[in-house]
Amino acid sequence: SIPKEADIFWSHCWTDERQLLQRKHHSVYLKALTDALHDAQRRKMNLVDVQMRVNGAIFEHNRRNPGAAYSIDVKHTLRKNLYLD
Repeated sequence: SIPKEADIFWSHCWTDERQLLQRKHHSVYLKALTDALHDAQRRKMNLVDVQMRVNGAIFEHNRRNPGAAYSIDVKHTLRKNLYLD
C-alpha cells in the first residue's frame, strides 16, 4: 500500500482507438504536456499549474474537435507546492 504521507501526482489521458490508428495522428496530450513542462522549467512553475495548462489545452482541443475528443484524469496528494527547476 502507499504510505499516507506519500506525495503522488497522477495524470493520464485517453482517446478512442480510431484516432490512434490514423496515419498522421499526434497526441494532443503529449504535445501539451511537453510544451507545459518546457515552459515550466524556464518560468519555475508549480506542478499543479503545469497540469492546469495541460487540462486547458485538452479542453480547448475537445471544444474545437468534438469528434476527436480526449479524456483526462488527474489526481494528486501533494501537500506542498512543487516547483520545476
